[in-house]
Amino acid sequence: MFFPCLESLKARLFFYCLICIDIYRQTGKRRHLREAKKLSNKLGALVKRGFIKLLHKYQILDAELRSLGKNSDAGSILQFYNTAIASSAKSGYLQDAALANLLCAQFCMTARDGHLKQTANLYFHKSVELFCSWGALEVAKSIKLRYPEYF
Repeated sequence: MFFPCLESLKARLFFYCLICIDIYRQTGKRRHLREAKKLSNKLGALVKRGFIKLLHKYQILDAELRSLGKNSDAGSILQFYNTAIASSAKSGYLQDAALANLLCAQFCMTARDGHLKQTANLYFHKSVELFCSWGALEVAKSIKLRYPEYF
């Protein structure tokens, strides 16, 4: 059975959580982090209830939330991003695989580790490639314009 309002709700949970994470990164206000965790938990609960098509979205959010930790190991966070990327691609959600690559590239770009900064290049290129294959040419173009040092 298909419930259009439920489909819309699931998409809104995912993107609203990403927005809260981004606002937290910009402002440092913990209420946005709490809201992001709450929304991620709701998405996780849906996955546990059998909404398996949401697993890759939950994994993307998990990687993003882990990247916010102060004492987090960059290598393990990278593994969470890679799991989300693989899961998105395997499920056929090119747009989400592209988004996960972009978020991973941004994480690598801000990392203190010089090796990770070089790795960002791979993720930016893969993100652009996936957005292009999905048909989002303007998104790919905007990434190239926003991060010219990687292209």
